[in-house]
This record gives sequence, C-alpha cells and structure tokens, in this order.
Amino acid sequence: MRILLPEQVEIEFKPASFGSRSLAYMLDFLIRWGTFALIALALIILSAYLFGESSGEVVDKVIPNFIKRSEHPGMWIFALLAILYFFVEWSYPIYFELFHDGVTPGKHAFGLRVVDERGLSISARASIIRNIIVVVDQLPLFGLVGLVSMLASARSQRLGDLAASTLVVHDQSEEDPILEFSPPAANQGTQSSLPIEVYAVLESYLKRARELTPHAQEATRQALVRSITPLLPPSLKITSCADDQWLSEVYRCVHPQQKRYTAAHADYSLNWGTLGPELHHATQDFAQLKSKQTRLYAGQLREIAESYQKLCQRHAYLSTFYPKTEIQQRVARLVLSARRLVYGTRLSGMQEPRVPFWQRAPRAFEALRSYCVFSVLVGVLSGVLTSLMVQINPHLSWSFISEEVAAELAKGHLWTEQIQGISSLASSQIMTNNISVSFAAFAFGITGGIGTLLVPISNGAHLGGIFTALVPYHMAGSLFEFVIAHGFLELSVIFVAGGCGLAIGDALLRPGFSTRKEALQQRARTALDLLIFSALCLIPAGIVEGFVSPYQQIPFVVKLILGLSLGTGYWWFLIRGGKHVSAHKVTAQ
Repeated sequence: MRILLPEQVEIEFKPASFGSRSLAYMLDFLIRWGTFALIALALIILSAYLFGESSGEVVDKVIPNFIKRSEHPGMWIFALLAILYFFVEWSYPIYFELFHDGVTPGKHAFGLRVVDERGLSISARASIIRNIIVVVDQLPLFGLVGLVSMLASARSQRLGDLAASTLVVHDQSEEDPILEFSPPAANQGTQSSLPIEVYAVLESYLKRARELTPHAQEATRQALVRSITPLLPPSLKITSCADDQWLSEVYRCVHPQQKRYTAAHADYSLNWGTLGPELHHATQDFAQLKSKQTRLYAGQLREIAESYQKLCQRHAYLSTFYPKTEIQQRVARLVLSARRLVYGTRLSGMQEPRVPFWQRAPRAFEALRSYCVFSVLVGVLSGVLTSLMVQINPHLSWSFISEEVAAELAKGHLWTEQIQGISSLASSQIMTNNISVSFAAFAFGITGGIGTLLVPISNGAHLGGIFTALVPYHMAGSLFEFVIAHGFLELSVIFVAGGCGLAIGDALLRPGFSTRKEALQQRARTALDLLIFSALCLIPAGIVEGFVSPYQQIPFVVKLILGLSLGTGYWWFLIRGGKHVSAHKVTAQ
C-alpha cells in the first residue's frame, strides 16, 4: 500500500493482518486486566485494614441522616473499582494511541502501530471513534464482524478504522537494520559497483543466509561467487569461499549501479561517502524534535525542516534508481518516523479553527437535531405501544417483572429500595452502564442505524411496560417518584446518543455527493462531540440516581425540581447554545 506525500514522495505501508492484530489485542487484554486485578486486590486488602467499625462514625458526619447508616465505608472501595473497571476498559487503548504514538504494549510486541490514512499520528477524535466502534467489530464472539470488514477492505481496516480514517500497519520505522551500511569511500576508497540486480541478490542472501539450510546456503554462495567475481577489480579478488566472510567484505566495499530506464538515461551521481553522515545527522535532528525535554528555537526548527526535505529528496532518488536496497529501505523507515514528528496530527487541507468543546457540542446538535428528535419519538412511541399491549394482555407484564419481584410489590416494597445502603456502588455502576449504553448506541450506527434503533426502542418499551405492570400493585407512583430526579436527563442523553448513531447510519445509506466512507467519517467526527458531552452529563445523573432518587426522606418536590432542572438545563444548553454559536459564526463572517 503506497501513499503519496505532499513532497511528491511515495511511502509504503504494510497493513497488519487480522491474526497479528488479534494477538496484539489479546496481549493488551491480559496486561490491562492483570493490572486491574492487582489494583483491585490491593484496594480490597487495604480496605480490610483501614475500615473498621469505628470508621463508620467518620462517615456518619459526612453522609446525610436520610441515607442509611448501613452503608459500610468499604463499599466506597467497590464503587471505586467499578469506576476503575470502566476507566481501564475505555482509556487503555486511547491513552497509548495518543501518548505513545499509536503503539500499545501489545502492538509493540508484534511490531504494529496505529496511524491515520496519511501515515500521520492519529488525533484524539480518531482514537475515540475507532475504540468506541470496536464494540461492533468484536461481535458476535471473536471479532467476526471485524474479520469480515478487514477481508473486504483493501487496507485491512475494521469498521472502527473506516469510521476514524485510521490504519494499523507494521511498524517499519522501528525495525532494526539487518545489514550495516558503510559507504564504500569510507573503507578502501574504491569506486567499485555491481549491477543493481546482482547487488540486490547479494543483499538478500546476506539477510537470509542464516535462515537457509546448509545445502541451500552453500549452493547459493557458490552461485554468487561465480556471478560476482568477474565484475570486481583485482583489489577485491576472492580469497576464500568457504563461508560468507568474503561476500560480506564485498558488500561493504561496493555500491549498486543506478537502475537505468532507457539506454540514453542521464547518469545522476550519488556521493556514497557522504550519505552515511547525512543520515546520521538527520537522525540526531529528529531525536531532538522527539525529545520533550529539549527546547528548540526557530533556527533549530528550520534546520530540522530542511533536514526532512533533504531526506525526502534522498528517498525519492534512492527509490527511483536504487529500489529495494537496504539503504533505500532504511531511508524510507526514517522518513516514516520523521514525518509523524514533523507533521504531528495536522488536518488535511486547510486547518479548521480551534473551537472550544463547549461550543462544538451545541453546534453538533444543531447539525444532528432531526436525528435526535426522531430518536426521542421512537422511544416515546415504543413506550406507549408497549404500555397499550400490557393493558390489553396483562400476561405480558411477566416479561418485565419476575415472580419474586411481584411478591415484594404485593408487600409494598419496590426493588429500588435495595439501592439504599449501597448508594456509592449503585451510583458508580449505574453511571458506567449508562455511558456504555450511550457509546453502544453511537457505535451501532455503523450497521446503517438498525442496531441503534434498538436502544431507544428497548428503553422506551422497558419503561412503558414496567410502569403499566406496576399499576395493579399501586406502585407506579412510587416508581415515578424514584425516576423523576434523574430520569429526564438520563433518558435524554440516551435518546440523543441514539440520534448520533442514526446520523452515522444515514450517512452510510445516503452519502450524497461524497463516498460512503467520506460521509461516514465526516458524520462520525461531528456526532462524537455531541456524544462526549452527553456522556459527561450522565455523571451527575448517576450520582442523583444513587444518592437522591431511592430515599423517600427527600421530599418529592425537591426531586421534581432537581430532575426538571437537570433535564431542562441539558436541552437548553444544546438548543440555545447551538443558536448562540450559529449567530456568533454569522457575525464573525
């Protein structure tokens, strides 16, 4: 796979196969969950020593009286573990892709790297998109969806890579040179050369000699000696052909002849004696740029830029006249690593202006408003229809409540009372689960929106069915009192996340004048801003659901005001904020 750079130089990438990527993923899985298990064990053991009966007195001074005293301080440890589990699951790959230039420990072990489709380091937005959509790529069991996508893609990209415009490639820039390059002029001063075809065979043999059987090695060596000897000057005459020492000496003392395309092709000279020092100097320049401890000034940056341009020129020259040689491949690897340092994560084409995140989210909602409204309507319609079905056929209520729950409802106990006493653990689990559901609604947009539709449909049906099933037990009012403090905001976020997924699905079904891939990438970048803001809003919703909603000691009016304030504030920010951004944009123009 080749990519043409703005410097009019082609660089080559080797896309990673499904097998190597799967092995890297499994190693990353073992590393992150092994680390999590050790941290969890340490926290549990620590809590056993730190939290005793007397520590409850300290907690009692902080937690309000209406929360049960039965919540042991050690419960906060389990709440912390729930958050840590979620954090490790989602942040592990994103952290390494952003701060270690696309290389996780698993990818490093198998020589892989994540880059964007231009060969540059991936941006934060691209990393988040590709790691959210991995939810779909891993289906149904062992990544069958990702496997099919990689087999169908010319660049071996899974669905997440297609949406984020990224590639997983073999990290050639980190490969160690197999043969030591030593300019001929630095050894014996000879200007001896070999035809490019013979030189390539010699180089290939010296690279693979140890992999050959003794018989094949001896036969190849003898054939090379017979081919090379007539082409060498008397100063390099053969001394012994019993081993590869003479061939290695020849390799160090000669250089390849230029590849000629026509008989009258001009002879462009290359000073092999200065090429080695040039590459060494360029490597030092790029090492300075890579080091975050070295402060570079304008003159030094200009020198590094000039060094990169000269390196590209060398790469173009060597690729044209000395293709597939070790020195050409070494320069190509240096260009790959240097380009990521010089360009970073620049956007293609004109640079987009820096817009604060709090402005990007309303602007994204303005662009995706119709999809979000449709998602809300689907959820409401699903709830109404399910409620009607349960009223018509009461036996359907057993699909929403079990016999054990029905027995407790008959005694006047709602299952939400179980949250009392474990508020911290319940809050953390509810929070992380809702964020995961929102990410899934976004990710399943890659199915054309079909998978995304299941999220508002299932949530609406679940609420409509449960409320209707509780009517005979006269507990619907109690459930409403529980839901009102957090439900407005929580459901709003889930429906908006569904709208983001539907927007991605629509881009695939109706790409317009763009290709489906381009439409998908553009829509995913826009929807991501709205999704991240909405997911952050689930944090206060989870806290309210754990520490406010289950407690009847809190007046219903307080819960109602809190719930309306959170939900109304969320929608007001998206709607009014979008108009403010649009108006500001028009004024600026």
